Amino acid sequence: MRKLLRWSVPAVLSAFLLSLSLNAQTVAPADQPSAADLTQTHGKAVKAVKANKMLGVRRIEPGKDVEPKFSDPVRVDLLLKIIENVYYGRPLQFPKDGVVFKNKEGRLPPKDLGYYHEYTVLPPAGATRTITVGDQEFEISPPQGTRGAERLIIGGGEVAYYSPDHYKTFIQLTILR
Repeated sequence: MRKLLRWSVPAVLSAFLLSLSLNAQTVAPADQPSAADLTQTHGKAVKAVKANKMLGVRRIEPGKDVEPKFSDPVRVDLLLKIIENVYYGRPLQFPKDGVVFKNKEGRLPPKDLGYYHEYTVLPPAGATRTITVGDQEFEISPPQGTRGAERLIIGGGEVAYYSPDHYKTFIQLTILR
């Protein structure tokens, strides 16, 4: 008399994702695929599911500008593009983009491991190497390797920091909409 329910892995995953989305306090952007749609795909789409807002993960919404002001609009556009790509779960340019930033030096507010994630900020060749952010001037070192020294750190989907000098300095950003 014992009945066994047979669930496929995609069905179980879809049910789990649906339960999370029902408990989430945030809503996914209308132009994004549903959790069920994303579970039908493989590979890189799974990474998009993990970052999807409908799963209750808060993310910084894309914007049109940042504060403090940058002297280089190319970097501002690049920062905003990275934030937009993270927000919409789009593929990122570098394999290490999105990895956990451990905050080993303790220069950012202390948070649990996994709160901060890092992203590569690599302006195109020929971009200015001297920039002003707010009232601070920075001399950006030439890229060594494939990623250069500049980083964007996103904490908990709530706060963003720009580091022009490979984690020596962090400048908190406000995304303007």
